[in-house]
Amino acid sequence: MCASASSKLLILSLLVLFGFIGAAVVSATTSDHEVPSTFARGPAVTEAPVNTEEEAVKSWGQRVMNIFHT
Repeated sequence: MCASASSKLLILSLLVLFGFIGAAVVSATTSDHEVPSTFARGPAVTEAPVNTEEEAVKSWGQRVMNIFHT
């Protein structure tokens, strides 16, 4: 038995609706400070090593040299 086009459209629209409801529930139950592990980032800015001015100049010089040597 093949479902008619209107029933297929109804099923598809219900799936989309339930998807939006599920996404709304997840976003409502997840607080702002929580980051899912899939989107987790590296160390915070405060935890990053502090570069001296000399190291910063060397790194910029290296970047410029890499541009001209590629």
